[in-house]
Amino acid sequence: MISQARHQSYCATPSVTMFFALIVAWFTLLATFYTHPTIDISVSSAFFRGPLCAGALSGVGCGYFPLRRMEVFKGIRWMLYVLPYVAAVLIVVMALIGVFSRQLREHLPMTRLLVALISLGVGPGLLVNSFLKTFSGRPRPFQTNLFGGNLDFTAAGTFVGECTRNCSFVSGEASGAGWLLCLLFLVPANARVWIAPPLIIASTTMAALRVAVGSHYASDALLGWLLAVIVFMGMLILESKILAGWDRSSKKRRASVLCGAGGVEPPLTGRKQPALKDPASPKKLVDYFEPVLLKRAGTSLRENTQK
Repeated sequence: MISQARHQSYCATPSVTMFFALIVAWFTLLATFYTHPTIDISVSSAFFRGPLCAGALSGVGCGYFPLRRMEVFKGIRWMLYVLPYVAAVLIVVMALIGVFSRQLREHLPMTRLLVALISLGVGPGLLVNSFLKTFSGRPRPFQTNLFGGNLDFTAAGTFVGECTRNCSFVSGEASGAGWLLCLLFLVPANARVWIAPPLIIASTTMAALRVAVGSHYASDALLGWLLAVIVFMGMLILESKILAGWDRSSKKRRASVLCGAGGVEPPLTGRKQPALKDPASPKKLVDYFEPVLLKRAGTSLRENTQK
C-alpha cells in the first residue's frame, strides 16, 4: 500500500464536516418526502400518460408509463445497469495488477481502489439491497393502485407497505449510479477532465430513468443515489485516518530503532536544534597562546642568566 500523499493529482479526501452535512441532508430529504408524499405522486404522474388509475371512472381505462413500453429505453436501462459491475471488475483487475507490479503500483491509489470495492458492498449491496429494499415494504409506482397496480401507495420511510421483496425504497440502481460517480476520486486530474462529463451523465440518467419508467419514486432514486455517495465519502475519511495513524506508528518505530542502534539519537523534529559553538580557528589559537609562551620563554632566559 502506498500513501495517498504520493498522489497529489487525485481528489482530496472530503472533510468530516461535508460528510455530516450530507447525512443531515439525507434525513432532511427523507423527512420532506415522508411529510409531503404528494411530491412523489406528482413527479411520477409527470411520466404517466392518462388519468391516474385510482381516480379513473368505472369502465374507463387508466393511463400507463409510456417509456416503460419502449424497447429503446429498455436497452438503455440495461446498458447503464451493468456499468457499476463493469467498473467493479476493472477495479479488481487494476488492484491485482498493482499487487504484482511495483511499477504500476507507484501510479495507482491502491487503498482507494480497496475503498471503492468496500463502499460498493456496504452501500448499494448491504444497506440498500439487503436491508432497505428487503424490509421497507414500499410498492413500486407501477405496483400501486394509483398507476395500474393493486397495492396501496405508501410514503417514503414508512416501512408499512404491502411489498414483500425487492421493494421500491430505495432504488438499488440509483445507489449504484451514485457509487459510479464517486469513482472520480480514483481518477487523476488530467484524466478526470475527460471522464467526469460522461460519468455524470450516466449517473444522473440511471437514477432519472428509474423514475421515468415507473419503477421508483423520486424519493427512492434521490435518497438511494445520495446514500451511496455518503458511504463512499465516509470510507474515504476512514481510509485517511487509518493511513495517518500508520504513518505516525511507522515514524515512532523508526525512531526507536535508531535510538537502539549504537545509542544514536535521531534528530529532534518540530523543535529548534541547539546551535553548536564554532570551534576556534588555528589563527585564533596562536594569537591567544603567543603572549603566554613568550612570557614564559623570557622568564626562563633570565633565570638561566642569573645562574
